[in-house]
Amino acid sequence: MQPFHYLAINSMMRQAIDWWLECIEANDGKRVVLEACAPDIIIATDATGDGGIGIYVDRDNHIGLSGDEVRDAFPDVAPPADAHIHIHESFALYLACRLYGHLMRDRYVHFITDNPTTARMAKFLSHRLPALHAIAKSVSILADKYNFRFHDIALVPGIQNQLADALSRQQYKRFQNLLDSI
Repeated sequence: MQPFHYLAINSMMRQAIDWWLECIEANDGKRVVLEACAPDIIIATDATGDGGIGIYVDRDNHIGLSGDEVRDAFPDVAPPADAHIHIHESFALYLACRLYGHLMRDRYVHFITDNPTTARMAKFLSHRLPALHAIAKSVSILADKYNFRFHDIALVPGIQNQLADALSRQQYKRFQNLLDSI
């Protein structure tokens, strides 16, 4: 009898194992979870039907990309142009975490979206649909990597999410006007 057994793991398990190995090396041995506090960073995201995304963090950290630019820049993970809007909206959250996770390190995040499915996915970091669950899992891994938590998730009408909306549509003049009015 052999003293070991083989275990087949999928890419998601491999990603989780890699994360644990990275965290073990970086652990300071003092803190595992964040202390309770008010949210100290705001992230707003929006997406268009063709996959354009807008992410607003603050005056100096924001991005707006067309669907084609998203697929060109992130070919390994970007959803196809004809994916459902819920997938594009949730992918915008994933991309916000991937691009700006370092700004969210050790913070509670106030997340703003106009998409109820994305809000629910961010709240539970899970979803029953496989495509959305994969995005939720990736967001969860990034949240653990950077030690941030969604403290407050605001589902707002699109009209109240104008900065991210302008970025997702590449309406940079409108975005600048909105930014100047704050």
